[in-house]
Amino acid sequence: MIGRDNPKPTPIDCEKGGRLMPIRVLLALESPMLCETLADLLARQEGIEVVGHASEPLDLLVAVEKSEADVVLLTFPEFPNLPGVCSHLFAEFPELVVLGVSPDGQYACTCRQEVRVKPLEGAGLDDVLAEIRSVPTTP
Repeated sequence: MIGRDNPKPTPIDCEKGGRLMPIRVLLALESPMLCETLADLLARQEGIEVVGHASEPLDLLVAVEKSEADVVLLTFPEFPNLPGVCSHLFAEFPELVVLGVSPDGQYACTCRQEVRVKPLEGAGLDDVLAEIRSVPTTP
């Protein structure tokens, strides 16, 4: 069981057959074009697997459970306010990381169970990828 004494394993801990477990990312972005673009970019990244898309908050809760996502990448409606769906996600999936980007792509932040907002250096692809890669994976 994962907890304080048994932290979530890191990708290095999750080697199977000589391969690392990928970080599973679920996309929940307002813009279909942004969603498609990021899905394509993320799919080409080693160690990252896009496991699905969700367009509605209720769909998101089901999609996270089915996909066993490690990260949800979503659009914050009004940055830096946390969307209400985060509290539901964290209640069900305490190890989940929510990475939010502003609709204009100018800001990004990370939210974890403790509902701590961590501003990123920038909102560029490299910043988003670095934050996704920092997430431990589950076996």
